[in-house]
Amino acid sequence: MSALPASTFRVSRNIRLFNVMVFVREFMPLVAVWVVYLTDYRHLTLAQVGLMEGLFWLVKLGFEIPSGAFADRYGRRASMILGVVLEGGGLVLFGFASDFSILTASYVVWGIGFAFRSGAEEAYLYDVLAADERAHEYTDRMGVLWALNLFGSLCGSIAGGVIAVLVSLPAAIFATVASYVLVLPLLLVMQEPPRGIETRRGYAEVLREGFAIVRREHALRNMVFLQVVLMSAWAGFSILSQPFLQQHHVPLSLYGVASGAVMLLSGMTGLVSGRVVRWIGISKALIVAMVGAVAGLAMLALVDHVVAYAGFAITSAAIGLVHPASIAYVNDRVDSSARATVMSLSPFGQSIAIALTNTAAGVLGDSSPQLAYAILAAFIGLTGTISFAAWRAADRRATATIEA
Repeated sequence: MSALPASTFRVSRNIRLFNVMVFVREFMPLVAVWVVYLTDYRHLTLAQVGLMEGLFWLVKLGFEIPSGAFADRYGRRASMILGVVLEGGGLVLFGFASDFSILTASYVVWGIGFAFRSGAEEAYLYDVLAADERAHEYTDRMGVLWALNLFGSLCGSIAGGVIAVLVSLPAAIFATVASYVLVLPLLLVMQEPPRGIETRRGYAEVLREGFAIVRREHALRNMVFLQVVLMSAWAGFSILSQPFLQQHHVPLSLYGVASGAVMLLSGMTGLVSGRVVRWIGISKALIVAMVGAVAGLAMLALVDHVVAYAGFAITSAAIGLVHPASIAYVNDRVDSSARATVMSLSPFGQSIAIALTNTAAGVLGDSSPQLAYAILAAFIGLTGTISFAAWRAADRRATATIEA
């Protein structure tokens, strides 16, 4: 799918379509009940759920960078379309699967699809803005994207809790298929943004360029590491939040409201990410985010009461505060020709970290959820501090070189 000439590309129209597409895709009723569906309806243990989640992220890991190069070579829109088709197919298989092996197979298809849209979406938005010389808006636009992601999940979660109570748990799973059915035509009418340089290069050449940029740009590489560490904090929420509510006897109908509140708060901090970074600087914002993520997980580890659910909200708000700004930091330092490839490196690293943390959280969650939260807090505190120090030193060297 070739890019259109700049004169025929409609920036505002494509931004609107992109925003609607993101919201609709994230309207997923299964979000509120998928763990309970697997444990109570399909009779899996939490350890099995954790192993499936680990496999999902490892599969995504294997396809992350190749899919980014695919987006750079064949187009962001082509990659997103392929991703949605694969994700939707994996979801249908997930709904019909009746045993652990078929459920695992559905996760494999789902994970491949997820890889083809992650990285491509962020690169698409940047290229759309750059087509109208509005790249300076990217951090704020990424904040909107983050908020739409989570607001869609919030609405879907609330709907999922209601559907699960009024109809059934499987009904909440199959209701999610409608989101993918609606997303595909939106992608088909979106336009591929023009790019500043010729992009008809070989797939292997695109991969080599992406890796060369990351080897050369130390500050960029260390920022990617920081993104990986902070996003790993999602593991506690994604796999342990529903068992937490179950453990504290929260009604199933409120699962969507509870998870939705967490997503809403993270979306709100994402919306102000650009303003906060312009006010206090990205270094201080990263410190605030790391402290917040560790504090939220520590609260969950130390307080065995339903009020500790606030720890999930604190952690997610911390991530939302810097996620859009950190993506903008990377995008500003990469040419369009390799943007999706480089943007896939953060999800690549996240896939490794989340595969490990989700598996460990599932296994530990069967016996001691508090220990899982404590280990995750320690992991983020230690690796986050090391990654931040490495990034700060590299960023100062890069700034000094430019000024010289």
